[in-house]
Amino acid sequence: MKNLKDFIKKYDVIFILLIFLILTKFTCLIKLITGFPCPACGMTRAYWSLLHFRFLDAWNYNPLFWFIPPVVLFIIVGKKPLFNNHKKETLFLIFIFLIIFSVYLYRMVTLFPNIPPMDYNKNSLLYTIFSKIYSSINLK
Repeated sequence: MKNLKDFIKKYDVIFILLIFLILTKFTCLIKLITGFPCPACGMTRAYWSLLHFRFLDAWNYNPLFWFIPPVVLFIIVGKKPLFNNHKKETLFLIFIFLIIFSVYLYRMVTLFPNIPPMDYNKNSLLYTIFSKIYSSINLK
């Protein structure tokens, strides 16, 4: 029981964020502010599809759904070097970043802006601000 309490204390910010996200049905902060999807967009829908054994839907929502759990586990457990060598660990993290960025770039080129979850959010904060500025400039 003490280990569980220590774990919760250590990761309390993550737990608070998760509870906030669940209770508010909040989606993506990046998409909410900028309107553009982030590399993790579609991940919730992918896991939901996976729980319902709709593997192709999960892949279509975000093909990295299988990739994230090991990365998260690595981050949580990663107190000691994974390869007992910081240089190899750094190269491994760069490799992970390159995979995530490559898939994101591919999805932005092929799916954005019309196919969810890689669609543009016209209710975003930046879109609202810029549309108000643009409309005030055009009215003068």
